Amino acid sequence: MNGYYFEVRKATNGQFFFRFRGANHETIVVSETYTTRSSCDHAISLLRTYAPGASIKDNTALAA
Repeated sequence: MNGYYFEVRKATNGQFFFRFRGANHETIVVSETYTTRSSCDHAISLLRTYAPGASIKDNTALAA
């Protein structure tokens, strides 16, 4: 994925989160917050490993 990147940030509450950004720098995904930087980095590593084969589960037809 040429040009895509993860951006790690610190939230106002001192926790860490990441944004996955496209080649045009637009935000594609924003994560939840993590209490430690290592937890945030671990989440990124999991996405890098498993996301290429991830399926899509469509729940839009479920009744609310």
